[in-house]
Formats: sequence, C-alpha cells, structure tokens
Amino acid sequence: MSIEEYLDHFNKIILDLENIDITISDEDKAILLLTSLDASYTNMKEAIMYGRDSLTFDEVQSILHARELQKQEESKDESGEGLNIRGRSDK
Repeated sequence: MSIEEYLDHFNKIILDLENIDITISDEDKAILLLTSLDASYTNMKEAIMYGRDSLTFDEVQSILHARELQKQEESKDESGEGLNIRGRSDK
C-alpha cells in the first residue's frame, strides 16, 4: 500500500471515530500514525518522535509525503539511462 493510500485509510478511521463522538488530540493522532507505520519507517519514526518536543498531525503527514516523493525520485534516478561510453577509433 502506498503512503497516500495508507494516509487515506488512517484519516477515514479518524473521521469514523469523530462521527461517533470520540475525539483524539492532534498530537495523539500524530503519534498513532507514526506508531502504526511498518518497520521500514523505524529510523524516521524515532527521529521524529524523539527529536521534537511536540508533534502535529499535519507535520507528520507532510514528512511522510516528502519521504514518499524522495523515494520516487531515487527510483527514477536508478532506473534512468545507463552510462554511454564511446571509444576512439584508430582511424
């Protein structure tokens, strides 16, 4: 599942909870989102959670979007054209 799909699913759950009058603070939403990510996000989760005094849900979503864009750019760079080498002829 892409991070976009994951965030959509997470936000749907939050909205469903709000519809039944369960309110979750912004910081709690941010922490819930971070802790629900899989193991490939471990280093990023720790950096975000322990490197700040407070978290907001929007900040965490922005960071996840930025990481996804970075991964896409890296995969484009890796799948680009190969190195072309032309040698000199003796003529």
